[in-house]
Amino acid sequence: MRPLISWMAAISGYVNRSVQVVYHTRDSFFHVGRGRRDTLVKEYGRLDPRIADIVLDEMRANWWRHLLVSIPLGWCGMWVGWLWSLLLVPLFGWACVRAARQSQPLLLLYAAPAIVMLGLHAAVANQSTRYNLILIGPFSVGAAWIISATLRNARWRSRALAPGP
Repeated sequence: MRPLISWMAAISGYVNRSVQVVYHTRDSFFHVGRGRRDTLVKEYGRLDPRIADIVLDEMRANWWRHLLVSIPLGWCGMWVGWLWSLLLVPLFGWACVRAARQSQPLLLLYAAPAIVMLGLHAAVANQSTRYNLILIGPFSVGAAWIISATLRNARWRSRALAPGP
């Protein structure tokens, strides 16, 4: 019963759903990164000329870890319509599969910039949905396409099954 109450409180807005990050704890992720940054600044004077080498070295060594973290961040960033996304995301996926199978690339072309932005934000560890509002258009169009096709097929079937005059 308790998880249900917690979930209902979070949905209704009574509980702060964001995760609190405490920066001032010993050996925290923040302090480890800040220490590495300070060491590099002492050594080179500025961090800007070295940042590309640092990123490339890190990606060469740990690309798979970055990918494993980016996938859930992209998943979190995808839910821009809050509860509506429970309907829109699966319908959008269905519409994309349908567009690819029927060789109708307009939805895929329309959605491409939004999907690229979703991937970019996941790659830079930004899971905030406010930066992915560009997804609302493609999600809505894809969902509308699937819903209208389903209604059209249902109407056609009901006319085919109706007895003639």
